[in-house]
This record gives sequence, C-alpha cells and structure tokens, in this order.
Amino acid sequence: MFCTSYLGLCGDFNGVQADDFRTINGLVEGTAVTFADTWKTKASCPDAAQNFEIPCSLSVENERYAKYWCSMLSDREGIFSPCHTEINPNYYKEICLYDSCNCERSEECMCAAVSSYVHACAAAGVLLSGWRNTTCGKINIRDTECIYLLINEGFPSY
Repeated sequence: MFCTSYLGLCGDFNGVQADDFRTINGLVEGTAVTFADTWKTKASCPDAAQNFEIPCSLSVENERYAKYWCSMLSDREGIFSPCHTEINPNYYKEICLYDSCNCERSEECMCAAVSSYVHACAAAGVLLSGWRNTTCGKINIRDTECIYLLINEGFPSY
C-alpha cells in the first residue's frame, strides 16, 4: 500500500534498483557516497569519507577501459570542458575510475558516474549536449534501443 511512497537513504521501494540513489531534488546519483551527502539534514555535517580501495588493480583490462573513458571528464579540450570552471571534474573522474573498475558491466557504471558529473553541471547552469554520443552512445535495455535526451526544464535558456 505504501510501497511507492518511500523516499530517502533506503531507496524508494519501487522495485527498480537503478533509481535507488534518487536525491531529494529528483536526480539519480551515480555513487552511494554522493547520494548519501545529498540527504544531510545539516549543512555543517561533514561529507561522507571517500575511503576508496583501488579496484582497478584487480583487472588490467578494466583499468585500461576506465582510464581511457573516465579521463574524458578532465580533458581540457573535451566535451565536458565547458563545465570545468563551474564543477571540478577530478572528484567525478575518481568516482568514475572506481565504479568502472569495480563493476561487472563497466560501461553502465562508467555512464552512471559520468552522468553524475553532467547532472552536477546542469544544476550549475551548464548544459552539456551530445556527451552520451561521445562517451556512452546508445544503451540497449531489454532489447529496446534507448536514446537519452536532456530535457531543459527549469534552467534559463542562453
């Protein structure tokens, strides 16, 4: 009865694991740490500690993949560079490396981590169009081809 009424640190209990990191603002974060930090009740509370082990050391193949794709976040001339002055990409790059190396489906995890940076940029007023075509491309979900579109609601047009 109340299953779809939940929201918060325990997810929303709707049976869709992909949206369990939904923030109070409605964005879906790519990592548990960034998600948890969005639910702080006092701004004075410190952010959750980033105690990362190095999962890339377990797979050379995953490490190469992660370094290649995640380095695009900090490329000074790349597709994400228009946002660098607003949001420092280094934190998101580290999360991307960690998630991509620590995940069975590296591309999905990499795309989720990159998506977190894009969402942060959009919240800062920088809209990055075309990034999925460069980094993630089209993703097939349940044999259905999906093309992701950024819906520009709530941001001023420049």
